[in-house]
Amino acid sequence: MRPWHPSDRFFFLLYLAWIGIGIALAAFHITEATPERWLFLPPLLRVFTSFCVSWGDPILVVLAAENTRRIVNNIWGRKASRRWLIACCVLPTITEIASVLTGFPFGHYAYTENLGPRVDFLPWLGLIPVTIPLAWFVLVTNALIFWRCFLAGFIPFIEAAGAASLVVLLDWLMEPFASKIKAYWIWGGDGQPHWPNYAAWWTVSFLLILLFAKTPAHQDRPEPRPFVILATIALFFGLTRWTYGI
Repeated sequence: MRPWHPSDRFFFLLYLAWIGIGIALAAFHITEATPERWLFLPPLLRVFTSFCVSWGDPILVVLAAENTRRIVNNIWGRKASRRWLIACCVLPTITEIASVLTGFPFGHYAYTENLGPRVDFLPWLGLIPVTIPLAWFVLVTNALIFWRCFLAGFIPFIEAAGAASLVVLLDWLMEPFASKIKAYWIWGGDGQPHWPNYAAWWTVSFLLILLFAKTPAHQDRPEPRPFVILATIALFFGLTRWTYGI
């Protein structure tokens, strides 16, 4: 396992600062729909707050993905981490596009313009924001490495099942805020996700880990970043569910 580079510390601290801002905004119910909540701020800070509200979550996903890429690089090496990143982006992208087009496997839904840019010049890829495969990469990777920090040595099937279950728990935690408050996507039918969504999340995560994850590598020192990333994500969305009563 490679030691931290100074740039690792920089991007980790930047992630912590950014999600700290997000947690603070969520605690005060500050969203695009509530601009009156920051009218008391000085003009420059008001502009910064507006920028954070509009672009905070896409930037947070990118920062979390960059930290996750560095974690995997340090543990698995560049070549293996590059293959894993490709797998974590390609398989979820294919299933997300299929679901937007057909309703299978996640259900009927459509993404709005609220979660960052899209690759509109390529057929079908413009149906989902570029942050979506990055979010998959963040959740699946950190869930897997977190599992291995405490339960390394399990047979691959059990390991994949356990880490995939953690991913589904995080998806369940973030779903109401992402779809109802921020409107990153809109569900068809009754406007709610149903069990096929969570079953598909589990299946895709399970297959990614079982088929493409590198076997556990020796870690000569603990790696705290996966735990911190997962804990701050859980805190952010858990707090939003509590403050908004959803």
